[in-house]
Amino acid sequence: MYDDQCLLTEFTGSPFVTLSHVVPRAKDLQVAEHPDNVMVLNWLHHQAFDAGLFTFDGDHGLHVHPEFEPETEFFERTLTQRAGEPVQFPNSATVGEAFLDERNGTLDWW
Repeated sequence: MYDDQCLLTEFTGSPFVTLSHVVPRAKDLQVAEHPDNVMVLNWLHHQAFDAGLFTFDGDHGLHVHPEFEPETEFFERTLTQRAGEPVQFPNSATVGEAFLDERNGTLDWW
């Protein structure tokens, strides 16, 4: 569904992009591979997502941790400058609102 391309950047293909889980595999193995619980991100954004530095709302709007001050232009350009904007998901890909609600409920800044 993602054509092996990062949702937020121009990175494509292995080893640069990876499958990222909205609700972590370790938390709920039953939904680990559900198509609405995964998205393709590059490794840096995958780690930032897992660290709770950004997330999406039910309308796929990008939200960045209010205290996140990136030290690189890359994160500034791909995250903080885009905060509040809807992210265009490719093809028929989407992230399920129930999965986002579960994830976002664990974020202390949400």
